[in-house]
Amino acid sequence: MAGETPQWKFILANTNDLSEIGELYEARGKNVSLGLNKPGSASFTYPFSGLLAEDLSVVDKAIIAYRRGSSGVYTSIWSGYITEISDDGNNETSTVSVVGWFERLNKRLAQQDVTYSSRYDNEIIFGSDMISPSGFCPSGFLRLANLTSSIAGYTIPSGMTIPVVAGSNPATPTLIGVGSHISSTTVIPSGAAAQQTITMKKDESFGEQIIKLTEQENGSDVYITPDTRLLNVYRKRGEDKRTDVMFGYNWGPENVSQFSVNINTSNFANYIVGRSTNLTPQSIQTDTVSLDKYGLFELTENLSADMKDVANLQGYIAAQYLFSSRPEYSRTLSITPYPFTIGSSVPEPFTNYDIGDLVSFNAKKAPRISELGGAFRVFGINVAINDDGNEVISELQIYAS
Repeated sequence: MAGETPQWKFILANTNDLSEIGELYEARGKNVSLGLNKPGSASFTYPFSGLLAEDLSVVDKAIIAYRRGSSGVYTSIWSGYITEISDDGNNETSTVSVVGWFERLNKRLAQQDVTYSSRYDNEIIFGSDMISPSGFCPSGFLRLANLTSSIAGYTIPSGMTIPVVAGSNPATPTLIGVGSHISSTTVIPSGAAAQQTITMKKDESFGEQIIKLTEQENGSDVYITPDTRLLNVYRKRGEDKRTDVMFGYNWGPENVSQFSVNINTSNFANYIVGRSTNLTPQSIQTDTVSLDKYGLFELTENLSADMKDVANLQGYIAAQYLFSSRPEYSRTLSITPYPFTIGSSVPEPFTNYDIGDLVSFNAKKAPRISELGGAFRVFGINVAINDDGNEVISELQIYAS
């Protein structure tokens, strides 16, 4: 198979149980966009004359994206449900937009305030039997999002009916099922998880609250498996691939065709004060090196009353400060590797590296870039698929780690 390009195919499926209807052979302009802790998306156009044109519909139909790489076997990489179809009568084509399953959690709202006291993030997402003090909700975000009846600690408001949701089998949930908690990781930094106390307010979405957990200091990562829709919680998703996966522009393997660097100072601050209405002490972070070089840039973070623990406040502000005190810390890169072909020296996406992994990258381009290199974490992969099903990585998004 040396010299072959990886192939992709889109399969139309039913949303309720992911049963496959058939392959969209006639789909053109296929794209898949994947991101760390993001739902991801896909799009394509489909002719009115296509075999499955009449089967395309929003919400109740889904797309499963399969990839065949060096293994020679098609593997599901991503899936989601159709959110938009734009029919063009003159050209007799449909433009189809798809979003990942995590978006379903953004459409499920809390029916009342829910408090989690001294819980790890995976317990908050999945649920825990350790209830203390009495009256605090025992169930995690996922169970509440799939709620069909009243459960201990979470009372359905009087006069309100929670609709019955079909599909209780965890392997084929209507929404999102509970997967695994993966506590080990080789991605650094990855300190121990911290317990926290949070309150989710009525009418807030479960998806939004889960993303907030991933964005906290040393927050976890989440990933939904495309063939089961089970949500997994990682201490940090990914592996350290720096010695095996190396990208270079005008350097080393020279396997990158183009790249761009962005440094944004909109959040730059080197004197940060954190406050919470429930805490008398405040957290202050400052950087004398940054102050001497750039002068004083101040920022005050007034956090909600839900922040009731000084250690959590200090941790949150420390994390904010880490990425705000030096402009160079906010550097993000977009690179375009040369196309991978089986048997080539270009690293293979989804096999040699994936979302969340640490990889090596170096670039030289006078006069602006004398040498740019080090460890970078992959947080986005955009894939363009040509009419023959061949893969082209249109963008690889990485940031310094």
